[in-house]
Order: sequence, then C-alpha cells, then structure tokens
Amino acid sequence: MTVEQVFDDHSATVRVRHDSLLNQLRDAVSSSMAHSANKVSASERNILDADAIDKLEQVENMARKLYLTVTAAEPFPTPEQNLRQWFIGFSNLHRSGKVSREVLGQKASRLRSVVTMIDDKLNPPESIEITSPCPRCEKLWVKTDEMSWCRAITVQSRIAVYGSLDNATATCRGCGATWIHGQGMRQLRWEIDESETRRNESPVEIEHDTDTLIGHRFTMPGNGE
Repeated sequence: MTVEQVFDDHSATVRVRHDSLLNQLRDAVSSSMAHSANKVSASERNILDADAIDKLEQVENMARKLYLTVTAAEPFPTPEQNLRQWFIGFSNLHRSGKVSREVLGQKASRLRSVVTMIDDKLNPPESIEITSPCPRCEKLWVKTDEMSWCRAITVQSRIAVYGSLDNATATCRGCGATWIHGQGMRQLRWEIDESETRRNESPVEIEHDTDTLIGHRFTMPGNGE
C-alpha cells in the first residue's frame, strides 16, 4: 500500500509517496531477521530483532482490540484489515452521534502515538541545537540528567525524509516551551529575532559594544558607577 502525504510550505505543495508505516515496519522486521540469520548466537539475533518485532506486535494487538470495539466478528488476519474495518464502523457510530468527544479524543491520541512510535523507529528525527537563548525564558544552557550542559532549545525534524518542516518540533529544556510544525518554526525564528533585537538595544549591550569598539570601560548612567 502506498500512502501520499501532502505538505504545504507556503510556497509550493509537496507530495511525498511512500509505503504505509505498517508495511515499512514489517519490511524492517523481515530485513532485520534476514540480516541476523548469519549471526552466530541467538542472543545477537534477539537484540537485532526485538524492538521492531515488539512494535509490530503492539500495533497488531491494538488493531485487533479496536476492531472488537465495533463488532463481535472474528478479527481479520492483518492489522491493516482490522484497522480499516474498525474505522468504517467507528465512523458510522460517530456520524450517528454515538461517540462522545472524550472517546473521540482518546482514539485520536492513541492512533497518533502509534504513528509517532513507528515513525521514530523507522525515521529517527534529526536533532539540532539552537545557538540562541530561548526567547521565553532567556536561558542559553541547561543541565541534563547526566549533569552535563547542553543548549536550551533543541529542534527535532525529519526534513530529510519528508522534505518539509511539518514534522518538526522545537522544545526548550529550560522552560518547556514548544513550537511545532512549519508555522511553529517560523514563530520561533521571529521570537528569537525579536528577543535579540531587544537585547541589542539595551543599555548594557550599548555599553558593552562601545567598550569593545574603543577599548575603554564606559558605564551607562544609572549602572552603579
């Protein structure tokens, strides 16, 4: 099955065709098992196969359980069939007013988490650290759990895979601020530019730049000297 995704980057519409995530995950399992067949020990094979196999089993179980929420019939052999039939049944229930907003939100959240889980496995996001301070909390560096220092804002994206920022997420480790998708990335750029403009126009920065230019220690009025 081929899936077409459409991205709008405000200048052109980009169409990306690829196999469905389930097909890609299944291929990853098959490829991994074929590759590991040449390994000597069973433990090496298990390490190679376990993660992809576990995720595929999770999706298969989820699809089977979803299917059984709309019918008492025997589930189909594949998760694709179960999900397709569940969606038809669930959509009919929703149109007839038999699905609450809460249940609708739960199903949407569950499906999105599964899509993200598989996507993270197949296409790990690229991580980029922003060299500017966070425009919200103004932190540039934060401590990690390992007690080392890292940049406050990190951007994770799959632009190399999708050719778009639609799957990008920027997060500040200092204050938890988040910017998502292409619009969020543009918002972050604007906020950083505005923050830097305000910082460069401050008396402290004027004092620093003047001192740097002429090699003389100046103090702006009211700065305590």
